[in-house]
Amino acid sequence: MEYGDEACFPSRWVFAVMAFFSVALNYVLRVDINLALVAMVNHTALDLMDAEARGNASGLGNFTTSGTVCPLPWFPSDIVGPGAAGDQPVNASDVPPIDLSDEKLDGPFVWRQSTQTVIMSSFFIGYIWTQLFGGRIAEHFGGKEVIACGMISAAILHFLIPFAAGTSINLLIAQRILSGLSLGFIVPTANVMISKWCPPAERSMMNAVVHSGAHFGTVIAMPLTGILLGALGWEAVFYLIGSLGVLLFIAWKFLVHESPALHPSISRAELKNIRDAIGNERHGEKMPVPWKEMLRSAPFWAIVIAVFGNSWGFSIVISLLPTYLNNMQHFSVSENGFISALPYLCQFATSIPISVGVDYLRRHRFASVTTLRKVCHTIGQFGAGSMLLLLTVNGCNSDGVIIILAMYGAIQGFNLSGYSANMLDIAPNFAGTITGIVHIGYNIVSIVGPITAGNLLSGQQTLEQWAVIFRISAGCFFVAAFLYALLASGEEQPWNRPRSATSSESSWLVYSTDKNDYTGEILQKPVGGSSLTSAPISMRQPEPREDAPAVAAMSHELLFEAIRQQSYYTTL
Repeated sequence: MEYGDEACFPSRWVFAVMAFFSVALNYVLRVDINLALVAMVNHTALDLMDAEARGNASGLGNFTTSGTVCPLPWFPSDIVGPGAAGDQPVNASDVPPIDLSDEKLDGPFVWRQSTQTVIMSSFFIGYIWTQLFGGRIAEHFGGKEVIACGMISAAILHFLIPFAAGTSINLLIAQRILSGLSLGFIVPTANVMISKWCPPAERSMMNAVVHSGAHFGTVIAMPLTGILLGALGWEAVFYLIGSLGVLLFIAWKFLVHESPALHPSISRAELKNIRDAIGNERHGEKMPVPWKEMLRSAPFWAIVIAVFGNSWGFSIVISLLPTYLNNMQHFSVSENGFISALPYLCQFATSIPISVGVDYLRRHRFASVTTLRKVCHTIGQFGAGSMLLLLTVNGCNSDGVIIILAMYGAIQGFNLSGYSANMLDIAPNFAGTITGIVHIGYNIVSIVGPITAGNLLSGQQTLEQWAVIFRISAGCFFVAAFLYALLASGEEQPWNRPRSATSSESSWLVYSTDKNDYTGEILQKPVGGSSLTSAPISMRQPEPREDAPAVAAMSHELLFEAIRQQSYYTTL
């Protein structure tokens, strides 16, 4: 049977592009509030409240009288110092009184830093549950509709943020929890669908494409939010971005299909190539999760540790970077949006070329999958931690901050070809389940990390306090890199095919070696049994290869008929 070439733009990459945008939407709906809070909060009121609490109504709030801060443009020269050009820290005790005549982009809500971090972190209280179970649900019921439901419910909830914020802080927190529940399905479900659509040789690249949507979403969300804040106000942010979610939901429903076999217009060549490459990964069956073997697996725990360590630094940066740029470096809200997006723009720019290079090295066997994953993870984690340490000594050099954040993001591009793709290496049959489990660490850290940092910063935002936060995050990066290098593996684990799928019967494929006629039967012997049962199969090979052994010449139709009949085979 002749198949011909694949289409110019294969169907699997249509899926990958749509999955990319679904992950991007996840992050847009998650992070826009991090910058919007800068405009929603009444900073002047907080300054006065903190000053009055110290018995000095003329002092500047948000700061203690110890430590150093970065000077604002209106600080007098006798404080800043001659020739300092505003990039040298000054003592917090020397900060001049508040000038209430200055116009500030203040909002209606008097929420302290600790309250703001609770609002940001509450998202993950819901997110953790659907991340945990979302992959397993998708493995049972299919990923397309699971992602679609998550998209549309999250978009509708986004429209309700202005109402919830104006009603009560508790209602806003409840809204964020429900948003987390809705969006938590997307990432683990995307991994389930990648394992159905993507040949192993392309997994680094497709994984990088899909999950770089996280960085693309942040890149879009931060500048777009900053522009909307300045032009239309904070309420417009949530209405317009929620509308993007509705549009993507419609596109997803029309363009995405559950698997290659269910795609109505996929080319026969592409369908055959995907089936040939994926082989006996049993996506059509509801396989029992091998919990015992999984939890005893060192490569599994390597990924858990990697996610946990990376998540601390990632959650701190994504949640609190707008606050750092506003309160320490004193960027305007529009500048804040673009600079907050810079790390994710750089990570997006580097992650895909890196993944292409990794796949090239893998295909040409220059290095093992295990080595490639460990090298990528080590570079990404040690590099990111080093950049955070540089922030602690950068002081008030705003140009230095921009350069460091760009390098931080660019180096993080290695991570998508490290631990992130590793989930698909070790157990593609349980990609969704593993993603959900390992992201428990991510969600716990995303709740605890920003809240802990918010409590450290509340009422005392100095460079010294921010340095403590950056050092803790760098330490998490370093520890995770070391342990992953010790424990990780890029090889498929035996528990990816549980005993019930591989050991319930012994099977052999027996066939004729006639060069034109390939006939055979699958012989199966149940465990503990003594008799064989057979299932005859046959087909004719149109163009036999005389210079190849029979197993190489045997058609892929015959091979997949064997797989379809649930036979784990060896050739005789």
